Amino acid sequence: MRAGSLVSETEATLLTVVRQIDKVYVNLPQSASSVLEVRRQITEGIIEVPDAKNVEVTLSLENGAAYDVTGHLDFLNLTVTEKTGSVLVRAEVAGNFDRRQRR
Repeated sequence: MRAGSLVSETEATLLTVVRQIDKVYVNLPQSASSVLEVRRQITEGIIEVPDAKNVEVTLSLENGAAYDVTGHLDFLNLTVTEKTGSVLVRAEVAGNFDRRQRR
């Protein structure tokens, strides 16, 4: 597989190989309506965001346990996916020192 290749869910191709473990990028699909609601709450002062360029993110593992390393939002795609009605938000979590996300 090469960069830019089209992949479908029926492909039996490995899609991810983790080569860097000191930073983890987490894609967080969010409904467009929830993003609009958060923006409204920020505008109305219900949610305070001291620094819009450095929004802190905390993660939970699949079993519900807290992932003890914080990160920050580093990307918001403003294009809404028609099929799902979602936008992509990405967080960068640095310091994967215990190699928990190795797989």
